[in-house]
Amino acid sequence: MAREREVVKYHNDLNEMPMRNWTSEEMNLFFAMIMKIRDKGTATIELNTDELKAIVDYQDRLYRWRSTIERFADKALTLKF
Repeated sequence: MAREREVVKYHNDLNEMPMRNWTSEEMNLFFAMIMKIRDKGTATIELNTDELKAIVDYQDRLYRWRSTIERFADKALTLKF
């Protein structure tokens, strides 16, 4: 079954965030999370890693997925906006 792709629109201010050292995998994960949490307001949101993996169409091995998530978390925690 073909999976419908969603377009993530964001404000230009996002371009000001220091994300130059991010890999394409980390950026895909970031935008997948934005897609899942947009329009949710202040509601508590639970993100399932398998669902995120499907959204970004991640085909690599589990150990690499874990590594991507860990690198993403480290970089996301340093973001200032």
